[in-house]
Amino acid sequence: MVGFFSSNYWMVIVSRIFQSIGASVVPASSMLIPIRYISIENRGKALGITSAGMALGTAIGPIIAGFVIGFANWRYLFLISFLVIITIPLFRRYLINETPSKGKADLIGGILLAASITLLLLSITGHSWSYFTATILIFILFIIRINKTDEPFIEPTLFKNTRYTIGLIIACMILTLNLCVPYLIPQVLSSIHHLSSVNTGLVMFPGALIAAFAWVGGWKNCGCKGQSLCIFVGIPVPSDGIPHIGFFMDTFPAMIAIILILANTGLTFAQITMANTISRTLSGNQTGVGMGIYMMGSFMAGAIGTSILGSVLDQGAQSKIMFSSIFLVLGIWIIGFAIFYFTVFRKEASPVQQDT
Repeated sequence: MVGFFSSNYWMVIVSRIFQSIGASVVPASSMLIPIRYISIENRGKALGITSAGMALGTAIGPIIAGFVIGFANWRYLFLISFLVIITIPLFRRYLINETPSKGKADLIGGILLAASITLLLLSITGHSWSYFTATILIFILFIIRINKTDEPFIEPTLFKNTRYTIGLIIACMILTLNLCVPYLIPQVLSSIHHLSSVNTGLVMFPGALIAAFAWVGGWKNCGCKGQSLCIFVGIPVPSDGIPHIGFFMDTFPAMIAIILILANTGLTFAQITMANTISRTLSGNQTGVGMGIYMMGSFMAGAIGTSILGSVLDQGAQSKIMFSSIFLVLGIWIIGFAIFYFTVFRKEASPVQQDT
């Protein structure tokens, strides 16, 4: 409600901080609940459903925002958050009541990490070396903190698991793309084609919708033939499609919509695969903590990626050459996480039994 009734910029910032605090629980819970309550044999399918929903939300968010801004006012975007309230009775009904475990949160570690990420984003958007220096110093303090305290904000021993660490890096690379593409496409459609917010949403909607439901048949095939099939679909399709957006951006917007269907579907396959792959690198009590770090790291990477992208766009005129160069870099980015995946997770290339 603070955002809806905001009268100046600082109130909007405060409302977004409150939104982020609440919303941060949802992605972590969406990964932890399947891992906690679903057997490892069916975990892939459950995480596939979760990842598909997250992919749909990530892609469709800017589209809904475009419709709301086009037909109403930006203030109404803050009211969408109230839809979460209708899920509370479902959580209370289906989740088991458990006794909270003893322990305390590492508040100091959390503040240090939040401060370092905030300063990093400010250094990117403000092109400030002083902020960047402060980022490094505070992050060093964070590293010291989590290695000295008994109950750290992030358990450093997790990163001794090489497969988990590499998987986390790949997942961050994938989600960076999943957030950068929906951020970039409206800029292209507005600058090159001069489309309104509503028409921009119409161009982006088919890709978001089809990508969200593509996992239904896709995950079954991946379960039979190995997870590498999903990542194989998630690599050549977007790596070929995303640069082609740059090539065809000055043609009909319908061409961009068609390419987005392919690109979004491929990225959804990749995201689904990585969620399941990372969960299989963990065991015991590390699973919940590790997947929580996975979600946190992915969204931090996405925030950093979009900040860098926005900073690049602010440096000059938003021309076809600039957009084409960005899409080409994103295509190379996909090849990078492909090399990481097939180097580290070779066993996932072998056929596995289909989930039932």
